Amino acid sequence: RMFGREVPMMVMSHQYILFEEIPELAAWSKEQGKKLPLLRDVDTSYYLRQEKAGMNLGPYERNCRAHWATHNDPMPDDFSFQLFPDDLDRLEHYLADAVARVPILGTAGLSKVINGPIPYAPDGNPLIGPMPGVPNAFEACVFTFGIA
Repeated sequence: RMFGREVPMMVMSHQYILFEEIPELAAWSKEQGKKLPLLRDVDTSYYLRQEKAGMNLGPYERNCRAHWATHNDPMPDDFSFQLFPDDLDRLEHYLADAVARVPILGTAGLSKVINGPIPYAPDGNPLIGPMPGVPNAFEACVFTFGIA
């Protein structure tokens, strides 16, 4: 609640994978003094970016899981700065596509899977504009477009 009103949003789980260090990438970055550019696959719907000497695979899942979507499934009062359990089955086809596109990923182990909450408005668009029922207040929230 903010300003005495509920902000219409859904909590979705968003996962991404961190790969272990890739020695060739570490050597290239050290030699060049820079990171690789971001790669975004719009067909399969994911991004790959360098994370230290490894890679980060972040999918834009079409069927991610909604949490606390009904009154029968409320958000726990103590949920804060927590993650959801990993769900690698949901990421399998993104991972396979990324390895086909960047074969060296197939030689790197997975370092960590992060599965955390991300807010979405029910229609998937950000909420921008005057706040209903609150004079002189504007809102700009539930932006989830990180990499465009």
